[in-house]
Amino acid sequence: MQRFLGLLLWGVLLSAEVAFGQKKIVLSVAAAPTYAYTAYKPQFLYPDSDGQVVEPILVTGRSHSAGYLLGPTVEYVYAPGWSVSSGVWLSTLTYRQARESADERILTNIRNRSLRIPIQLNYRQSKNRLSPYWSGGLHLDYLLPARVLVRRDEQPRQRLNLTYNGGVAFRVSVAGGWSYRLTNRISLLGQLMVNYNLGKFGQAATHNPSIELNGLVQAAWTF
Repeated sequence: MQRFLGLLLWGVLLSAEVAFGQKKIVLSVAAAPTYAYTAYKPQFLYPDSDGQVVEPILVTGRSHSAGYLLGPTVEYVYAPGWSVSSGVWLSTLTYRQARESADERILTNIRNRSLRIPIQLNYRQSKNRLSPYWSGGLHLDYLLPARVLVRRDEQPRQRLNLTYNGGVAFRVSVAGGWSYRLTNRISLLGQLMVNYNLGKFGQAATHNPSIELNGLVQAAWTF
């Protein structure tokens, strides 16, 4: 019995030593073109006037937006093939609207911006130089003031800010792609990432369902 317990303890210590030796920190820079499909509930947006004559903006219906995200990521490899990662990404999406009245045509561009914190679980499928790479997790979006550009026929352009209600928006995310190891320390990662906007706590009445696609590319350095 004592021999069995001794062997069991030795096995646990050996496993812990191997796992500890394989722990790594990976720093990377992430960039991605972004496409989003949003189903807006009818609502008025009120840009900050800043002393100008400003009309409220009505958004409604289905919208297709494009943008990008960019930022650093830190990844912690805690077991062979498995890691957790987080970072701070700047995300932008531009909503465009054209509206015509009896005497003029109005074009409105709303450039939405947010600071996004991804919290992800990652799995590298093999130890090969080229390996499938999977991710899933939760993204937290802190909305920054949006930039609004209003253009009317034969009138000066208006450049405005649009401040949204406070709070953090939540997104659930899944991604799949490939990781390619250039050297023992440098890797390239490409994934198609799909995010679904869950909205904010307590703001279901104004939640606009949205699906976002990101062509995520990362250049990573392993310590």
